[in-house]
Formats: sequence, C-alpha cells, structure tokens
Amino acid sequence: MKFGTLYAYWTHEWTGDYRYFAKKVQELGFDILEISAGDLIGMSDREIDELKAVARDFGISISSNIGPAKRYDVGSKDPAVRKRGIDYLCQIMERMDRLDSRTLVGVTYTYWPTV
Repeated sequence: MKFGTLYAYWTHEWTGDYRYFAKKVQELGFDILEISAGDLIGMSDREIDELKAVARDFGISISSNIGPAKRYDVGSKDPAVRKRGIDYLCQIMERMDRLDSRTLVGVTYTYWPTV
C-alpha cells in the first residue's frame, strides 16, 4: 500500500511549487504527491520534465487531482461545452503522460464546485 497527500495540505492556493512539496512529501515518508492537474496545461515541457526528475530523485509518484471549471463540464447539455471539457481532459492526460502521472482523481464527470 502507498500513502500520499495533496500539495494543498500546506497552502490555500490552487497551485504551488511542486518541487518544494515533492521534497516535503519524501521527507515525511509519503510515497505520492498529488498535484493540481489543471496546472499541467500551463507548464512547459521543460517544467514537467523537471518535476518528473524531482519525483524520480525523491522516489515518489505524482498523482493528479482535477475539479474543472463550469466551462469544461463534460456533463453539460451544451455540446460545445462538453467538447471543450473533453478536449481539456485530453490535454491534461497528455501532460500527465509526459509527467508519468498515472492517476487522475477528483471530479471528472462535471464541473466543480457544483453548488
């Protein structure tokens, strides 16, 4: 069994310095750092490759967490919104593949927050 934690445990932001959190997670004995999947789209290939190397160096895995905005709602009645949501999730999964992040958790079937 592996244990991990979401980077946001240490911050109130929806983004962060994942290299810093990777080190913290490793020092605390966790196996997995969960990051914000949406951040992957804004990261350059170089940044993703650097994060992948950091995770490898610290011996941890990276999982990704998603809570898409309403404009990416794959459950929307509007076909254009659904398509945009599917495209968004596909882009994230492509970036996850580059990072070697094999787990996507969170809200994948609609937008968040839904209230």
